[in-house]
Amino acid sequence: MPPSYRPQPQAAAAVSHRPQVYQHPPTYEAGPLPYFLPPPGQTTTDPTLSRPPVTQAYHSTYPSRLRTGVSGLIQPEVITGGPKEREYFLAELDREIAAVQSGSGASTPRFDSPAPFPRKQTTTTTFSGRRGRVVNYAEKESEDEDEDDMSDIGEAPSDPEDMSYGERRKRATSALDRSAGAAMRAGRLRKKREEMERGWTWLGDRAPGDRVRSIRARPTRHQYVSEELLEREADRPEVLIPISIDLDIPSGNVDQPGIKVKDRFLWNVNEPFVTPHQFASILCDDIGIPPNPYATTIAELIQAQVEEAQSTVEIDVTDKEATEDDVVWSDDEVEEAMDLDHLPVNGDANGEDEEDVEVVKKEKEWKEADCRIIVNLEVQIYTHILRDRIEWDLSSSLQPSQFATQYCRDLGLTGEAIPLITVAIHEELLKHKKDALELELFAATHPEAQAKWEKAPGGAPRVNRREGARALVGVWRDWWEREEYGPVLVELTMEEMERREMERTREARRMMRTLATAKRRR
Repeated sequence: MPPSYRPQPQAAAAVSHRPQVYQHPPTYEAGPLPYFLPPPGQTTTDPTLSRPPVTQAYHSTYPSRLRTGVSGLIQPEVITGGPKEREYFLAELDREIAAVQSGSGASTPRFDSPAPFPRKQTTTTTFSGRRGRVVNYAEKESEDEDEDDMSDIGEAPSDPEDMSYGERRKRATSALDRSAGAAMRAGRLRKKREEMERGWTWLGDRAPGDRVRSIRARPTRHQYVSEELLEREADRPEVLIPISIDLDIPSGNVDQPGIKVKDRFLWNVNEPFVTPHQFASILCDDIGIPPNPYATTIAELIQAQVEEAQSTVEIDVTDKEATEDDVVWSDDEVEEAMDLDHLPVNGDANGEDEEDVEVVKKEKEWKEADCRIIVNLEVQIYTHILRDRIEWDLSSSLQPSQFATQYCRDLGLTGEAIPLITVAIHEELLKHKKDALELELFAATHPEAQAKWEKAPGGAPRVNRREGARALVGVWRDWWEREEYGPVLVELTMEEMERREMERTREARRMMRTLATAKRRR
């Protein structure tokens, strides 16, 4: 037999040693989400599912946790209540449903009962002629009588001597009406609960475990540059601008509510490596919204706010920091400094040498500007609002982030409080600085910075007085002003939060209209 026709030995079937894969539940149990739990829905080889997954960075629950409204970044499109309102509503709803069900009663006839009432077979015996026969009137059909819907109740035929027949029939009818009404009320309560579930927010609370879902994590689209470029750009000064993003994101699914994105952050004008569109694309991926078209909208909002504030923040009115040599320690040094102020700046009329003149020039040159303003702080932190009045110097080198960190440490505030207070202070300083430049309040102390400012046509100051800050008499505040300067933390009700949300929505729409007008002009 030719070798080509010889039967080839069959290969043994490959035995698969791949272990069986199981999957954890897609979500957690109802209730507050426990800490340090792995994302649900991951795969495992443990059939008992007793060992938690050990994989890291493959799954993420961040978008689903944000959509529960635990932070101010994302809130439902229509808010129906917070943690307290939800707890009260669910308790009242359970009480109403229990009352409806108990009010119907176990013995009350129901439409869904298999046999509301037992039907009685009544047999009547009659005699006719010489023979008698049995007639069953229950089986006899009459074409002349019209049966109504209440014939199924199974009442016995009426007796002329029975005076309570109509009342018994009325009671049965009212029992059925009560049962039908109870079923309709229970259905309406369940429907109301489903509608309210769409707008619950867990602001300031822990995320509910039954609403947490896992998604497959994707690599973030960052741009990585070389160390040489980073070192080259390290000395570039940081110019920060407060940015506010308010967007309404409708839902593509009818069963899911839309969301509102409210973000506050600082943008560095001198950032060389990250563009607004790159930042917006990463933000959309992180919070789980489609980059098209929202990444473009967010980038345009950032660019519009940067262009509006860039001319103000680039003008530096900061005084140089005081050193130990500038500090006066004793009364003799105070008198010496006051005597130096009376020395003539020019000339040797009374025999002063050039060295004394240089000292006088140095003392005159280090005159600090009085650019004090009042920062009206009003920041919503979860379900509370923080109000305070802070006196700030526009020429101070103190960074708002440093102040906010210490401020929150003193008040015991954590979480979103530090960045929110930092952005709020930057917004106030930006408005005051712009008004001070419009009023030319820096002409005497910072003439070069004032010369760079171009007045806006018809731009009236909004927050500053034309004569500048009131002269500082002492470090102690007057006693009648002590109530005005101090932090106040107030818990907001749901009505107040809705009112603030309406004001913020109007401001966001105004910003979008301004952006659309600017795009048409281009």
